[in-house]
Order: sequence, then structure tokens, then C-alpha cells
Amino acid sequence: MDQLQGSLRFISLSTLTQLLVRTGSTGRLHIARGMWLGEIALRDGQLVAARLGSENGRAALEGMVLALDDAEFVFLEQPVEC
Repeated sequence: MDQLQGSLRFISLSTLTQLLVRTGSTGRLHIARGMWLGEIALRDGQLVAARLGSENGRAALEGMVLALDDAEFVFLEQPVEC
């Protein structure tokens, strides 16, 4: 899967993340809504980092679930070093 894109209006962030985990994906999931930009990094199906504004980790994930439920997303398959 080189690239996957769409809207969180049609698939929840948790369902999308579970799909990427189950398929053993490596890459970055970029999530955007207005000025809000979030990113989730996965390596071999493991979530290794999350960022939303100045928040990182669990706080960033929680913020994305609460604030970006209708955001646009793009998953790019690429090496993840973090």
C-alpha cells in the first residue's frame, strides 16, 4: 500500500489505524483539518509515534480522536526511523 487517502467522516481514526496495524504497514498517517495537523508513525504494524501540534504520544492520539473526527487523511508508505 503506497498511499491511502480519504476522510475520517467515512472511517473512524481507530478503524483506520487498526487496518494499518493489521496489514503490518510502515509509514506515516497525516491527518489535517484546517490549521490542525496530526501525524501517526507506524513501523511493521506497530504505532511508534504520534504528534498533534505541540502534543506527542498518548495526548496527541487523544487530541486527534476528539478534534479531528472529520479531517482528511493520507497514509504514505515510507521508512520510519523514530
